[in-house]
Amino acid sequence: MLALTRRVGQAVLIGDGVRLTVRDRLRDHVLIDLTAPLGSGLTCDGAPLRAVPARRGERYVCSVLAGEQLRLGEVGIVFRTPRAGRGHSRQVRLCIEAPRDCRIDRDERRAATSDCPCRNRSADLTARNDRTA
Repeated sequence: MLALTRRVGQAVLIGDGVRLTVRDRLRDHVLIDLTAPLGSGLTCDGAPLRAVPARRGERYVCSVLAGEQLRLGEVGIVFRTPRAGRGHSRQVRLCIEAPRDCRIDRDERRAATSDCPCRNRSADLTARNDRTA
């Protein structure tokens, strides 16, 4: 079992084509967005969830309570929420149980385009620092 901590907005890539994104957290509720290949069949504590067709497979958006288990084929995912008040109010711990040959990665993609406001702002700050030096 692999345990990862993700903040709201961060994602985990599981196997080929499964992307789980933490959308929001309120106390023990976690809102997730999961994109999986067609016919994956996501279940929450044994009950099948309904998918919405997406460009690349199926998309599931659902609210999960801490301790509930999602199952996607051979992969099981349990959500844990750290206690609020210690600076962890926007974090979620994902406990992922998967076969050894299943690849699990943190999605660390960042916007690399020049139209990203964060990138432009840091470039402006660098330019200002160069002028003042």
